[in-house]
Amino acid sequence: RKQQQPGETLIAYYDDILDLCKQVDNNIPLHMTVDYLQDGLRHELKIHVKRQLKALYDEPTPTMFSKIACDEEELHITTPQLYFALFTTAT
Repeated sequence: RKQQQPGETLIAYYDDILDLCKQVDNNIPLHMTVDYLQDGLRHELKIHVKRQLKALYDEPTPTMFSKIACDEEELHITTPQLYFALFTTAT
């Protein structure tokens, strides 16, 4: 199974998984593609993305996964920087 590597962008990982799924089965169901995308996602994003996908009313699609995962990745990158900026300013 493909795992998102440290330093690998979410978009590169997403594109690789979609390509691999199409190579195996060009008619793979969307929910299976989303499962593969979730399974290999970096650990620090996985639980947050899974939680949001489970909260959807509709069956998740790769596009929904991409949007949610990109939002979570952005939060993951910016939140520590904001926290430390506020913390160092306050002390």
